[in-house]
Amino acid sequence: MRTDNQHVESLPQFPSNTIFLQQVDPLLKLSDVIGDRKRGIAGLIPMSRAKWYLGIQKKIFPAPLHIGSGSFWRRSTILAIIDRAEGEQ
Repeated sequence: MRTDNQHVESLPQFPSNTIFLQQVDPLLKLSDVIGDRKRGIAGLIPMSRAKWYLGIQKKIFPAPLHIGSGSFWRRSTILAIIDRAEGEQ
């Protein structure tokens, strides 16, 4: 029968200075997604704010993640929309 100490000792040992990197899916603000002419930000999917939110209502575009008072979209989700649109052309 194993004790807890035996289980911990059987795990691989890594040097104390080893850094483990996780693959991170960045979050994008609306201005990153659709752009903002006033601030000179080119969007990944250039369109008006009204059209974007209409697309969310019609389930064409994903609903945002609400974090605090901000709305964000996963970069991978936005890139998937772009890939899907390019595939339809």
